[in-house]
Amino acid sequence: MNTKTGIWLIGACGNVAALTIVGARAMARGLAGRTGMVTELKELRELPLVPVEEMVFGGHEISGRTCLL
Repeated sequence: MNTKTGIWLIGACGNVAALTIVGARAMARGLAGRTGMVTELKELRELPLVPVEEMVFGGHEISGRTCLL
């Protein structure tokens, strides 16, 4: 079964959201390590959290400005 969990990001110019999505997708594809990811700590590793490979992203903008990436 291929289950996906939606992550909805509410943003103000999209910079944090864009980098969150890029980082998650890179980890899911094995292109980036998981160093610094809090859910990789031994205290949290055993919790039944959604794996990054099963996350899909969407969101909306609350600012009238354009993203300056």
